[in-house]
Amino acid sequence: IEERLALFHRHYSSKGSLPNNNQALLSGSALLKILSGSSKNCLLLSDTSSTPLLIGVSSHLDEDKDKLQRGGADFVWSKPPPMMTVKLRDLILKALLLKRGKDQIASTLKWCM
Repeated sequence: IEERLALFHRHYSSKGSLPNNNQALLSGSALLKILSGSSKNCLLLSDTSSTPLLIGVSSHLDEDKDKLQRGGADFVWSKPPPMMTVKLRDLILKALLLKRGKDQIASTLKWCM
């Protein structure tokens, strides 16, 4: 989820493709809070067996990293995102297993850091 959603919305709203130009524009970190269930207004992810990893991205990572992490991002990447290597794949898999409560499975995977 991109932190600076307003830039995205501005780009598309000028082309008239948004359903409602008056809709509230959220930041990526605010959207992450809603999706992660840390917002009091919304508990979308109560079933941990299908809980997704949330990845915050930003072209201005130095400025946005803390906001994205506080919002609930499991990973925070700059733009462009890192190349998918075996090591990154393993880190993502382990984080996903841990987030879904599969600690025992995650601990048996020797190839994960």
